[in-house]
Amino acid sequence: MLYLNYKTENLKKMKKIIKSITAAFVIMGTFEGAESPTNEPDVKTAPQRLHSVSPEVERLFVEKGEQVFKALQSWQYAPISESVTSVASKDLTDPTLTILFDDVMGINIPELLYAPVTAGCMPSLWLRGWNKSTDVTYSKDRQHRLFSIIALCWYLDKVACTQENVPAISRGSWTLIEAQHNILHYLTDYVRLVTGAPNPKDNAFTWTQSNFAYRRDPDLKGSSHHAGRSPESQFGIDMRLEADQGILKLLPYSHTHILFSQIVHPVCLAEGGLLTFIKMEPLGMGSAVAAAGHGVNFLASKKVVEDTARREKDIPPSIVEKYAEFLHLEVGAVRERTVAQMCWSIKNYFMDKSESTEKVKEFIQLCEQNRLNNPTVRTGNEVVLDCRLVTNVLKYR
Repeated sequence: MLYLNYKTENLKKMKKIIKSITAAFVIMGTFEGAESPTNEPDVKTAPQRLHSVSPEVERLFVEKGEQVFKALQSWQYAPISESVTSVASKDLTDPTLTILFDDVMGINIPELLYAPVTAGCMPSLWLRGWNKSTDVTYSKDRQHRLFSIIALCWYLDKVACTQENVPAISRGSWTLIEAQHNILHYLTDYVRLVTGAPNPKDNAFTWTQSNFAYRRDPDLKGSSHHAGRSPESQFGIDMRLEADQGILKLLPYSHTHILFSQIVHPVCLAEGGLLTFIKMEPLGMGSAVAAAGHGVNFLASKKVVEDTARREKDIPPSIVEKYAEFLHLEVGAVRERTVAQMCWSIKNYFMDKSESTEKVKEFIQLCEQNRLNNPTVRTGNEVVLDCRLVTNVLKYR
């Protein structure tokens, strides 16, 4: 009996030690090994730039991004053949091949690593390195497409800031109105290329085939955005040049990840039924440790929502109050969760009344006064970019 008690106590101690060691590794490796949320020493220094890349590289990315955007808007997208079972470069078309990134490919990679000290110590990256592709054509195609996506995000961010008349939008999402959904197609083709899957929505959710891009299904808790409105699932793209390399702060505001999906229109009004959702994030979910860090970021983000944030989850209180007033409701009784649904409900409510047009017009004007353009297609306070008009918005200097 004494022996059993002694053995039980030893097992308990051993479990505590294992838990402590595990917790230490998680803390050390969170964000793929980040030492601090910004990877900067905790000292008082001059104000930091919003972005990790230099102003020169930023300017190049925006210029290249405008070229990528224009190439995608005139692209005649061709779906891959149904006979393809494993996607390769030859199965995809790319309208950006004439856009060269030689002048930005020489960036200082160690300076842009999210976790410069310990990123190379992650066991998952060692395994990825041992098993990574040796196909030179694939690697060049993958890196070119990734740089095109990065540049596109820089350009769209500049457009968004100009449209909203603000210096920066470091937190929030974009809803894109696209005539042919070519930006969505291009992003999805990158997922196809790095996973080999013709239909990425069929990828297993619980096992990451690729740490370049992977499925993040909101119905399976892979995303907290647009649940029930992403018929083709959602996907994440990490800013990673090599499978055995850490994630890079190559996006605006030092973000390292893009979440995107096709989303159905909030109420399918006359503007069309499909939109494109894009959100830049500090961290993705390309490894167990990164996913843990993503979860920490998510919990922290729920505590404070800055006034400058442009999230689709938020609707300005003045909009909700006016909507409740129109429909003679208490604010707490409002059940509509999108601005577009509110527009639709007001239209229906006053359908048989002479003031119908005036009420809808008044509500739309209030939305626009609150920087909510295109209210009949928007979810909440996100940035809505009409790709048919984007080139008229930005004159970058």
